[in-house]
Amino acid sequence: RISATLCLCLYYTYNTSLTDLFDKLTGILNQSTYLKRIEELKVGQTVVILDIDDFKITNDNFGHQYGDNCLKVIAKTIKSAFGKHGQCYRIGGDEFAVILKNNAKIDSLIAQCEKNIADTQKKFDCPVSVSSGYCKYEHNDSYETVVQRADSNMYNAKKQRKALNSIK
Repeated sequence: RISATLCLCLYYTYNTSLTDLFDKLTGILNQSTYLKRIEELKVGQTVVILDIDDFKITNDNFGHQYGDNCLKVIAKTIKSAFGKHGQCYRIGGDEFAVILKNNAKIDSLIAQCEKNIADTQKKFDCPVSVSSGYCKYEHNDSYETVVQRADSNMYNAKKQRKALNSIK
């Protein structure tokens, strides 16, 4: 009886610690896992930051349940594009990150992700777009610098997308 109880306790502890790694809504790795892994960044790896454009408008126009479904689909789309080349995380409400292995072809992966998101838009009644930016970890960089550059590049891409959309 003691061994069965001990096994159940160990199983519960293991299961709980495993589920604590993942975002409950999207099923991909969560922010706390990202914050631990980003500190272990190695030279040659790339950090990609992705942000859903104007997601508040989606929630306001379609409701939060619909927005949650969009988040699930976007997370799945990001994972399908990047998952074989690194780890995908939900790091905020509508923000995602990917830590890529050092041999990843970043431009083709981002292009594939954007194509997948465009294809996903056709399935949904909601015009969701995602802006992304990335930075490769180089010698003498800190992980904070890499994340800041990736984030800055994402915001620059977001500004460019808004400027293009305002011209149309």
